[in-house]
Amino acid sequence: MSDADSTEHTLWVQYSADGGATWAILGTALAGTTLVVDFDDLPGSANNSLLRVLASDGVNTGEATSGLFTVTKTLPVAEIIFPSDGDEFKLGDLVWLQGRGFDADDGTLADASIQWESNIDGILGNGDDLPLTSLVRGTHTISMIVTDGDGNQATDTINIIVGAEIVLAADASVDLHQDSADMATGVRLNLTRAFDLATGENVSARLETFQARLTYNSSCINILEIRGEDFTIDSFTIDDTTGVATFSGSSTSGVDTLAILGFAVTRLAGSNTQACSLLVEITNLTELGGTSVAVNPVTLEFRRGDARADGAINIADALFIAQNLVGLRPACTDVVDTNCLHSVNAASVRHDGNFDKKTIADALFIAQHLVGLRNEFYNMVP
Repeated sequence: MSDADSTEHTLWVQYSADGGATWAILGTALAGTTLVVDFDDLPGSANNSLLRVLASDGVNTGEATSGLFTVTKTLPVAEIIFPSDGDEFKLGDLVWLQGRGFDADDGTLADASIQWESNIDGILGNGDDLPLTSLVRGTHTISMIVTDGDGNQATDTINIIVGAEIVLAADASVDLHQDSADMATGVRLNLTRAFDLATGENVSARLETFQARLTYNSSCINILEIRGEDFTIDSFTIDDTTGVATFSGSSTSGVDTLAILGFAVTRLAGSNTQACSLLVEITNLTELGGTSVAVNPVTLEFRRGDARADGAINIADALFIAQNLVGLRPACTDVVDTNCLHSVNAASVRHDGNFDKKTIADALFIAQHLVGLRNEFYNMVP
């Protein structure tokens, strides 16, 4: 820099990321000839950045502008302001998510540029300020994801606990079921509700894993197959020698508490004089986050051929099967009474290969048994 009129000068340095359309001041009233600039804090551009120096001796002003150059664009910054990591909230309390998103290229990020997610409840909403009262019980990993104008993203995460004051339990039921695809009959294990063990009030939760055990007299009941429903079945074992079947399942995204754990294709193998019990136990049930849930065991009774479920084998059982096959008699599901057809009792009269399904042959076998042509195992009498 040279000036014939003065040796004292004041300098200003400016920066443009848009080819000179707009300028930002990097330094003012500079007495020296050196300025250190961190370009990571400045908007970037692809060969469209400029530096401009202004010099004044108090009367006259001169300027010099650099050639175009490239400044690498920076990633955005995400910061959760509230809640703090580890905070706890009662179920139904207000959880006010607040955060800050910033990008050197775009400035402050807000609205649709900020998305909130929970590992349990999924996408929660958008914006730097999001009040919620609907988070379900569990340990939530809350993620704040910011996206800048170039599609670059940054994430900040915290863990919060909702409903820690609740001791969660669940009720289970065992329903009679017939698969609509192949007509296989058996029992379906359901969860009917989750509740606070202290108050009995229903609670919403997301379930992650379970383990179940079926115990039965193998001379009377056989478990032929385990099929998945709302959960993916990870493993199962069936031992009809000891009369124990176990299976486990999981869901990466979580399943609502009104869930179907699995379907056990069931066959009755014993005499029609023998009442058979199936004990179903959920030995382990966890929410997303790993918290255990207590579940009471359930027992279901069977008698081979007792389609009417009244404790006896008579011609009404054959009639119930025939009526069900032509649509005049519904099949029992969660409630077993003498007005609906007990599908497993009915379908197991005649064994049909890999699994049993209801056919008119089951009704015929019962009729033949009642007139002495078949014994209590439904085998022909010599």
